[in-house]
Amino acid sequence: MSSILIIQTAFLGDAILSTSLVEEIVKQFPDAKIHVVTRKGHESLFEFHPHVAKVWGWDKQGGIRKYVQLIKLIIHLRRVGKFSYIFNLQRFFSTGFLAYFVHSDVRVGFSQNPWSWSYHFKKKFEIRSLNEEGKPKHDVQRNFELLRLVNKDIKYKSAEELKPKIFFGHPSLNSNHQEAQKKYLIIAPASVWKTKEWPEEKWVELIQWFCTHPSYQDDVIYIIGGKGDVSKANRIRNQLPESVQSKIQVVAGKQNLLQSMLLMRNAKLVVANDSAPIHMASAMNVATWGIFCSTIPEFGFFPLADHSKVFEDKNLTCRPCGIHGKKTCPLVHFKCAYDLKIV
Repeated sequence: MSSILIIQTAFLGDAILSTSLVEEIVKQFPDAKIHVVTRKGHESLFEFHPHVAKVWGWDKQGGIRKYVQLIKLIIHLRRVGKFSYIFNLQRFFSTGFLAYFVHSDVRVGFSQNPWSWSYHFKKKFEIRSLNEEGKPKHDVQRNFELLRLVNKDIKYKSAEELKPKIFFGHPSLNSNHQEAQKKYLIIAPASVWKTKEWPEEKWVELIQWFCTHPSYQDDVIYIIGGKGDVSKANRIRNQLPESVQSKIQVVAGKQNLLQSMLLMRNAKLVVANDSAPIHMASAMNVATWGIFCSTIPEFGFFPLADHSKVFEDKNLTCRPCGIHGKKTCPLVHFKCAYDLKIV
């Protein structure tokens, strides 16, 4: 029986999107034991998958400590034995180092990785490129192309065919069943990168619009996020009239990752910045509004839900100001966010 290692230790959204590759590998190697290396805290995305034998969390916090943890991880993985394939979805030194020193027959990854000289199959990572349909290539397609390198007979798939997929702890939770009556909305106003965040006052305006629109006026609105997003969520709620505050439920910091995704599954709509909640909604195939401030959908991280919309200001020549977001707007004005209207 073959064993396969997938390496993706980047941010939460990247980890969610990598679950798509897990699904495609299972289709090609149905009897393989799959191991996943991910950033510590993201293990739950993979641990209930029926074909994932082991999830390895790498604690990347803190200077030299993270490299000590990396060496320990390599030692543990070497004890597993030789992997048939290693798929490294990252372009950075540390993951290439890991892939090289873990026993394997075949290493696959992106050519920009400093260790790509040791790869048996490699492909250039292009942040802006077109797929075979002439549309912007999504990140799930970039990852899928690595699998196609090892088997030329694998046919092209659209981004929508490669939606991420998450398994939960109980079989009944893994069904695609969704409630017929969807009576709540979800907003996710935070992001790791500040120039990806739509301003708080804009979220306040959007919530007030929802509360007067015939299609949404009776819906409860949940504000989700991590522990570090609680103050932002409360500030948004507190800026609203008391009559509206009663309809707002701040669950930021109160739910774990899988609980937030289960909440999403029966939402009427998810509204989020260009950040992980967009990909969480894609995995749940829930209607999504994606707000792109300093970044652009052409980078390959747009929503994949069947019913989704992207909102951006295409007229600003300063967009994008970087591959990721930034701490502050380089031109100070932050027009890509403050001038962006979605309703």
